[in-house]
Amino acid sequence: MTTRVLFISDLHGGSLYSVCHPEIALEVNRAGGPAVYEANARQRKLREFWEIMLDEVGRVDACVVLGDSTDGSMIRSRGYELWTPNIHQQISCAVDLLKEVRTPAYLGVDGSPYHTGQNPSWDLAVIDALDGRFGTELALNVEDKRLHLLHWTGFSRSAAGQHTRSSNENVWSAANEPYYGHFDMTVRGHTHIFDRTVDLYGDKVTVPGWKLRDPFMQRGGLSGQPPQVGYVLMTFRHGMDIDLQKHVWVGTKEDHFEEVYL
Repeated sequence: MTTRVLFISDLHGGSLYSVCHPEIALEVNRAGGPAVYEANARQRKLREFWEIMLDEVGRVDACVVLGDSTDGSMIRSRGYELWTPNIHQQISCAVDLLKEVRTPAYLGVDGSPYHTGQNPSWDLAVIDALDGRFGTELALNVEDKRLHLLHWTGFSRSAAGQHTRSSNENVWSAANEPYYGHFDMTVRGHTHIFDRTVDLYGDKVTVPGWKLRDPFMQRGGLSGQPPQVGYVLMTFRHGMDIDLQKHVWVGTKEDHFEEVYL
């Protein structure tokens, strides 16, 4: 038997820098009348890549959503980076995107409380709307493989530091096997890049996001990797290694910077 699972992370619904539909009817507020939000140029590019993903992937047996499906109220920037501060609308944005994936099953984990709340969890609201299974973390069993799913993972602007953190997670997975059981792979989101670290202790995969360079990233200057957009598709067959396919898009310099010419 073959089981195909799509892994998506960090949709950040409501952000001016994240994927969304080309036109979205804004929810009526107290000021009255309906209005329409039209996606900006960068969002339209992200939407094109989203549609490529849908075509490439086709039907999958499950879709795993690794948190940060909403951008939240962004209180530190007072909502400056949002096309909508309406959390219900952000949830709807994420749900409408995920409904386009051809799958009978959704699974999801909690993201960062800053983006997705905690009580209630807006990530939970997204997965509930899709009739899926949800947890702060999940252990996913597919064929004869067992995966640990969690949003959060350590991040370093040093490329070497990123691999050190990933290797450290592999070591702890092996060390805690008597207590948590054996995991063939740990799967994470959060860092908006693709990474895979395989060593004698384990196999850790980080799934890219769906958000381009935003003001938080810009404040870091040129340090760190540019945000990567994309997804991971895994195929499971009993008695065989996991077949992992990554699809990553980085974007052009025009997608990251406003160019000024004198």
